[in-house]
This record gives sequence, C-alpha cells and structure tokens, in this order.
Amino acid sequence: MLEERGSIRRQCGAGRASNRPAKRSGPAISGALVADREARIRAEISGAVLATTVEQGERVNAGTVLARLDDASVRDAAISARSTVAQATVAAEQSARELQRSKTLAAAGAIAQTASAAPSVFLIVMS
Repeated sequence: MLEERGSIRRQCGAGRASNRPAKRSGPAISGALVADREARIRAEISGAVLATTVEQGERVNAGTVLARLDDASVRDAAISARSTVAQATVAAEQSARELQRSKTLAAAGAIAQTASAAPSVFLIVMS
C-alpha cells in the first residue's frame, strides 16, 4: 500500500519505506485524446501483407507506401488477360483473312452468293 504525504512517498505494510520525492509530470487531467485529422486506408487489391513500412502512430505524407501486398493473383490475372487478348486478336485477323478470301472468290464467281450475301458479323465471347 502506498501512502503519499507532501512530496514524500512512503510504502506502508510489509515492504521497505522510501523517502524519495514523488515524480510528477504535470497536472492531473482526464478526458480523451482525439486526432485533428484521421485517414482511412484500404487496399485496392486483396492479398496477404508481405511487409509494413511504417509504425502505428508514425506521421506519413500523402503517397507514402504503408505496406507491400502479395500481388501474385493480380499478376496471374493480368497474364491471363493478355493471353486472352492475343488469342482474340489472332482469331479476328484470321476472320478478316477469311472474309477477304470469300469476297475475292465471290467476285470471281468461284462461290455462289446467297440471297443474304451481306458479310456476316461474329461476336466471340471468351472468358
């Protein structure tokens, strides 16, 4: 049990007594501290946090990198999308060549034209 009298603190009971002056850091106040500004952050992609670059409570500026995320799934999706675009480009080029070939053969009379001889348009949906 601690007992304080004036600027001397004494420990009462089974322990030893101390005659050191009590340390004070300022006036006793109560209340809650609230930040002037608060930032809410969120990741634009999902992934495991690989590393953090700042500590909690540390001041940062706009644009500061706070953490590094594992972006393997996003990179894989980007590679897959590029592959899909490449496949669609090859298919479109092949269709354009086939259309030109058909036009040339039809003009030469090598193939019969039907009543609906308008060029066909195909929509290819790839996932």
